Amino acid sequence: MAWGNAGSTTLTSTGDNIAVSSLTSNTFFQTMSSIIDSAWTFHDGRLNSDTGTNYGYRYRDDASYGTDGTAAGANKILFGTGGGETQIFSVSYIANISGEEKLVITPNSVNQAVEGAGGALSRRESVSKWTGTAVINSITAYNSNTPTGGYAVDSNLTILGDNITAAAVVATKVQDGAVYYETDTNKSYVLSSSVWTEL
Repeated sequence: MAWGNAGSTTLTSTGDNIAVSSLTSNTFFQTMSSIIDSAWTFHDGRLNSDTGTNYGYRYRDDASYGTDGTAAGANKILFGTGGGETQIFSVSYIANISGEEKLVITPNSVNQAVEGAGGALSRRESVSKWTGTAVINSITAYNSNTPTGGYAVDSNLTILGDNITAAAVVATKVQDGAVYYETDTNKSYVLSSSVWTEL
């Protein structure tokens, strides 16, 4: 399996949604988001633009080993912790198996909390699911808090997919000596001087 860039969106004006759409079929997605808050925001997500109560989640903040926060019949998944005019960075993994509910793991999301060396970070770990069984074709970072316009300019959502072709790998920056296995053709390639040669 080789991860490849499936899509990326960077905000050019403030907003509450950062969507990456027209995603091709991948068994797994990895999302990386860098949120710059312009107001107090929540870092949530939606799949295939579904705004219904078709989600559930469980989370824990700052490694508190008390009772987990949970929600069933929610209208979002959790990508990360909230913040007030700070930065948030989050990485999530999504299982995108056709005909099955979609499971999401966000092992860590970090919130800058307070600027400067004197400010402690906050973090969240969470798991979520979407009850939809269709293959995911769009992923949206979503601010579920008010006021609106919480995500500032340059906030970004980038999606990696696991099913990429040799041609897609060539288009990415990969070091010489890398080996790529193409599952569709059952062939392996090695990269040398920007040229992929079949092994």
